[in-house]
Amino acid sequence: MTDVLPTSTEVRPSLLSKMRLPKIKRPTFRLGFASDGVPDDYRATWPNMEVAKIASRGRVLGARVSFLAQSKVMRSALIGVGLFAGYHLAINVASAWMPEVQELPHVNLAMQIDHRPPDFIMNMGQQSAATYFDLGGGLQGDGRLAWMAGYRPRPDGLTVGNLNDLVVAMRKDLPRFGKAAKPWDNVLALPFGPKVSGAEQAISKFSDRLQTGILIVLRDSDVVPFVAHAEGQWSVLLFKDKACRAFVGPVPSGCEDRTKSGSVPNDVRPVLSMIAPRG
Repeated sequence: MTDVLPTSTEVRPSLLSKMRLPKIKRPTFRLGFASDGVPDDYRATWPNMEVAKIASRGRVLGARVSFLAQSKVMRSALIGVGLFAGYHLAINVASAWMPEVQELPHVNLAMQIDHRPPDFIMNMGQQSAATYFDLGGGLQGDGRLAWMAGYRPRPDGLTVGNLNDLVVAMRKDLPRFGKAAKPWDNVLALPFGPKVSGAEQAISKFSDRLQTGILIVLRDSDVVPFVAHAEGQWSVLLFKDKACRAFVGPVPSGCEDRTKSGSVPNDVRPVLSMIAPRG
């Protein structure tokens, strides 16, 4: 007797061949590592991990230095080298002031050591701040007069004879006309033609007229200053009525001599400050 399976349970190959089972993807795990061996996922938390506190490069090097510093052999060697070098260096340096220390046993080092202070310190000790700037024509001054160094006198300026003529002309015109410059007929008739200007523009605008001289009319003073290049020097004269005083440069006839050799007197400094170019 043959057993026959029921039709409902019969396996048909044609049906199995048509069935497609879904493909199961195998899970893949990718973990990136940087050049220093730290996983990318742990990059943010890496400094707080215990292994970072032990294996970081800085801690390893620091541990090595600490170990060497605590070594008695290393410390003794460093102290010995320092004492040896310091002893010989001290003798070589001190021999510049005390030649007798050369008799002590030492290694002679070929060192070109100058025991004198640097040149800029020596110059500061030899130079006076009041006469530091060379203003030209043998005249010196401090920082407030440094602007005059930019207008050094040239040999093609006025002569002493020209200054003498100016003094004569001012003695005639100033008592008669005062500060009103237009009627100064004697001054305007001078062949070298001095320029008349206010204090603010005397140098800033008419510095090229220093070779022929500049008469300065002040607003609140009866004094009329005169600045020029004369005989290769700065010339500063002050006029008031018939009086004339020379503070810098050649002293013309008829002027009181208030000059000081190589420096600018304090009496004329306010005038030079007023005519100093601004900006």
